[in-house]
Amino acid sequence: MQLQLRKLPFKIMDYTSCDPEFPPEDLMAKQSPLATGWQSERFCSYPQTIIIKLFNSQRIFKIQLLLHHYKIATKLELFTSSDNVDYTRLGYVTLGDNSINEFKARELKTIHLDIQTQYIKIDFYKCFVNPLNLYNQVGLVALNVLGSEIVNQMDKVMDDFMTSNAVVRGIIGKSIHNGNLPFNEDLRFLDHDNFILHALTSVSKRKKMAVNDENYILAKNLKSLQEYISQNGVKLTSLESQKRFYIDREEFDQAQSYQNEIQSLKESITKNILMNGFELSKDGLLDLKTNGFYIKSKEIVESQPSVLKNIVNHDNIPVGTNKIPVVSRSATPNDSRPNTAGSRDPTTPNELDALEMQRLALPIKIFGQRPISCLVSPYFGLRQQGINRVNEILIDSGEHSDDDICKATFQVIQLMVTDARERSNAMTCDLYKNLLDFCKSKHVKDSIVVSSISETISSFLNKTEDMNPRTREKSMDIVLYMGELYHTTPGTILPFICKPFTNKIQSVPWKHIKARLEIIAQFLTLYGIVDGKNPTQSGWSSTLLIQFIKPFCNHTNPTIRDLSVGLLAQLAVLIGPYALLENVNDIPSNQTELLKAKISAISNTDLSKPVKEVQEPKQRKESPKSEPINFQEFEKICLFCNKKDSTYNPDKLDQHYWESCPALVPCKECQTLVEVIDLQSHLLNDCQSHSKYESCRTCKMSILKSQMSLHSKNCKHLKHLDHVQCPYCHLEVQDVNALSNHLILKKGCGENPRKMSGGTKLFSFI
Repeated sequence: MQLQLRKLPFKIMDYTSCDPEFPPEDLMAKQSPLATGWQSERFCSYPQTIIIKLFNSQRIFKIQLLLHHYKIATKLELFTSSDNVDYTRLGYVTLGDNSINEFKARELKTIHLDIQTQYIKIDFYKCFVNPLNLYNQVGLVALNVLGSEIVNQMDKVMDDFMTSNAVVRGIIGKSIHNGNLPFNEDLRFLDHDNFILHALTSVSKRKKMAVNDENYILAKNLKSLQEYISQNGVKLTSLESQKRFYIDREEFDQAQSYQNEIQSLKESITKNILMNGFELSKDGLLDLKTNGFYIKSKEIVESQPSVLKNIVNHDNIPVGTNKIPVVSRSATPNDSRPNTAGSRDPTTPNELDALEMQRLALPIKIFGQRPISCLVSPYFGLRQQGINRVNEILIDSGEHSDDDICKATFQVIQLMVTDARERSNAMTCDLYKNLLDFCKSKHVKDSIVVSSISETISSFLNKTEDMNPRTREKSMDIVLYMGELYHTTPGTILPFICKPFTNKIQSVPWKHIKARLEIIAQFLTLYGIVDGKNPTQSGWSSTLLIQFIKPFCNHTNPTIRDLSVGLLAQLAVLIGPYALLENVNDIPSNQTELLKAKISAISNTDLSKPVKEVQEPKQRKESPKSEPINFQEFEKICLFCNKKDSTYNPDKLDQHYWESCPALVPCKECQTLVEVIDLQSHLLNDCQSHSKYESCRTCKMSILKSQMSLHSKNCKHLKHLDHVQCPYCHLEVQDVNALSNHLILKKGCGENPRKMSGGTKLFSFI
């Protein structure tokens, strides 16, 4: 008799240590792609031990261990016991340091056993040293104990006989257990969503029935279909992780593009099932020929799926994502399909529905229905065919009007711009360049072109800070080319570059702001402004630029602040330093001083004189001339606490920043030096551990999610929600400028550790 393999429930009996945010009890929770598991305490001693207890003595065949991607032990030792007193050593397994995967994949270690026990002890030996494991920890993300429960005495007798007699097992050709495990309990499929798990379970059950019916052709097709679903499940997880990443950053255009691709992939899987004569429903596979259900949702019996050696990385995502990970293993490309019987030709596009026909009526009229159907398809090969047809029309327009071709091509670009794939982006940028050349050569009205550009330029601006360098370069080139062709009024695109962000500044990814400011700097140098000393027809006014740039002078990211101040200094050269300073008198004082220093260095202007005195020289009282500010003098001043010291040099200033500046503090998570006034925003947005934090609604402090309930009991509520709170003494002040003064003045915060001790101190805001 073969025993049924299943997941055995257990509880944590004992452990050596744990990180408070990653207790071992998390290993008992339901498995999901968001699992965090257990981690040892920081700088722990080794070996670290975890002891688990099964609910009764059961037969164990496998133990699955999903390891952390960089907090990895060098060796694991396994022990078992029936009484939690005398443990028997079973052996050990060694682990890899994961450097070959650049710490972007997790190892799933499966240990095969055949033993009856109730207690299991796992010893974790010293960790591998790597740049990411700063605190020498080890971690276990998920743990599965797989075995079988013996139901009655006869089963126990047969089991003992089969176990002890390998010859008998060889004669009858059966193992002790059938090896089948539901997909949703197998750690190999931890990264798959419910749609994929349901599809795999349904197809696997139908394949088993086909084998029992000796319909081997159908079984072969279903096997290929099952492999196709499994491969695309990995692809689906990758797309879902990227979507969540952009949702967290509130880049909803990018998130929508990934959602479209996810939907297309699910539709592709569903259609492949249809091509094999079945329909996927919530109850299982419906045989379209007999119109009857073969699978019931409560009956789950699966065949052995293809083995995947590595599990995806559930923590290490690009630029700080915390939901679903980026998949580190390869996935099936969009236009690759399994060679299943009856699957349709991948070169044939889907038919457009009535709504799409109406929405894309003009492009269909100009380019034809099939090319537009190809462009709507998620497959790159089909999209390339559609783009080629559009380029042909741009070369030879025939009987169509130039204005209609321009409008239709812009609609095509709007279809393509959401595709995040590198090849698609390059193809779209090339098409955009051809379109702009066409519009110029055919003298299409600037109003038509500029209006169309305004609807697409934001997507290309965002892509100028894409993680892929080739995507960045292509997107930057096309934005600069737009400016080169359309930078004079009335047909100028430059005002669209300064269009304010729809979201709050602090919620906009800093890289998008950086890209926007860098492009403005280039255009400002090339095309100038309309109200400068040397006026141009760029459509940019100094007021428009100042209104856009000024808010970033108070940004939490120092790179953004430096770029903003540099741009304002560049503007000062064009309109005059005093005219500029009058319009930016509400930026932080330390940024004002830096701005004056930069202007003085660029224009050799003495900015030590008050602005009003320079504008009204007749009413000015005589005063001794002061020396102009220069960078050498400026280096003697701390930009954050305004402390002056004649002994300051770059090295001593750095030492001051790291050790004694009361306006700065090292982040307790990533050790990045940040301004205290910006620390809350840093923990929520920029810190590598930002996923652990959330903002308290009543005091606006950034609190660990695991400690929010404790914080809520002692929370110092803000009386006015537009005010801010000191993170040290919890005093409520009016704004960040008042908080800055409170932190650095002698009569200010008495709890500031740098004012108290003169050194760094990490603290908690609970």
